[in-house]
Amino acid sequence: MEELQRPDSRAAWRTVYAVLMGFLMLSYAVVMAFQTEGLAYPSALQFGRIAAAVLGIWLGKCWKDRGFWFITVFFLYLMIRVAAEGKTGLFFASSVSENILNAVWAIGGCYALGRVLLPREQKTFFRVLVFGWTLLMAVHCILGIAAAWNGKVIWDLSGGSFWGLGDTRGSGNYIYAAQNAVNTSTSREQRLYLCLYPTVAGCYLSISGVAALGALMAEKRKALKAFYGAAPLLVTVALSLTDSRASVISMAAGAGVLAGAVLLWKLRRKADEAGETGKPERRKNFLAWAAAILCMAAVFGIATLVMRKITPAFNALRARGGVTVSAAIAEETEGTAESQEIPEVAVSSRAITASARIGIWRRAADYILQHPGTLVFGDSIIDPTAGMNETASFKLSHCHNMFLQIWLESGIIGILIVAVFTVYVALHALRVVNSRKRLLLLRVFAAAAASILVGDLAECFTWFRSVQSLALPVMFMAAGCICTTGKQSRKGIKK
Repeated sequence: MEELQRPDSRAAWRTVYAVLMGFLMLSYAVVMAFQTEGLAYPSALQFGRIAAAVLGIWLGKCWKDRGFWFITVFFLYLMIRVAAEGKTGLFFASSVSENILNAVWAIGGCYALGRVLLPREQKTFFRVLVFGWTLLMAVHCILGIAAAWNGKVIWDLSGGSFWGLGDTRGSGNYIYAAQNAVNTSTSREQRLYLCLYPTVAGCYLSISGVAALGALMAEKRKALKAFYGAAPLLVTVALSLTDSRASVISMAAGAGVLAGAVLLWKLRRKADEAGETGKPERRKNFLAWAAAILCMAAVFGIATLVMRKITPAFNALRARGGVTVSAAIAEETEGTAESQEIPEVAVSSRAITASARIGIWRRAADYILQHPGTLVFGDSIIDPTAGMNETASFKLSHCHNMFLQIWLESGIIGILIVAVFTVYVALHALRVVNSRKRLLLLRVFAAAAASILVGDLAECFTWFRSVQSLALPVMFMAAGCICTTGKQSRKGIKK
């Protein structure tokens, strides 16, 4: 009894860690608005990420976790590959140092969270974090939607990034749009920018939408329930206007997995209340899983269809209200040479097809298979697509598929390590989803992880060097919490 009443000597450190992690996660929404050159993380906050990683590894005793070692071995292998390329001052004087810090922060700080915080502390942490994050992203969405409706660019205080429509056909056109306050491009269809690239905004919004839906299911207070009910609507409209197709299917997948997981829990709980055992129980469990899978597919399909219909409806409503981009530009440039021949501009709404992506994937796969060294060890960590781009007219910055990207960079060795880690997390996620306990927070984590993985099939959301850096910490945070609780399920998951 005396042992149970002994004061928790690490409680204060856990509080420090939780406050630091919350601040760092919320800072992503601020960085999104104020960063003038992409979404590279501000150097002033790097010390905080390192401190969070050190605290996470120490408090969570991560060296006892298999998943931590799987991903750490992969990271160390990448560092060996980087060093083998022999670039002078590579770790301190290049963008690779940012990639290293991204990885250390994600692996040490974020993956450890599930091991550091107690279940009740996790609930408090994520309740505060999701509320703050949803509020900040709601502001982003409102500014972006207003800018798209009025056809004008709304400047932020940094004078660098902006909310408004921009042309993505050429590099730098979006910067031109920001510098001139209105976009006078000849393109008839443009995308909504909430930062310096719409796919980055789409990644942020898809994660925000899944988090808000989870909070809507968990919240019981009417005011907050109304807030979390409105937030996904704002996110959905803004996400549709970015025309980021990978982010659309990512959010739809997260919503589908969350709906299916919650339905599965409710059906299994109902079966348990009936008190049946043996064959009737197994039959009901089978039917519950079948219903959950159908629910996932239905929600995914409906959500995708709805999001693809929002932009055409938005364009039609704006045209009906007499608000057009060309009219807004004409007002700004009245009496100047720029006022001539300004085209009518609509928000872009491209069809979701795999044809373009399949061509990129085939090109990457052919290159890997034709080069035995790349097949086994990878090509280059520093400039992975240099070899592919040597003889190609269309240059690629990445493979638009995270798993192909890992194979290109680190070969079979790297992709096998990542595959083992992915299976490890997936098995624990299945234990969580299959549990008869409510565990709504863990089901939200499973949905967030599934959402990001689906996005990884068409983009590189969790790439260490990707500007869509929010997906990286969220993915590892979800994986750590899932694995920690999944292990406990063997002995009975505690409430």
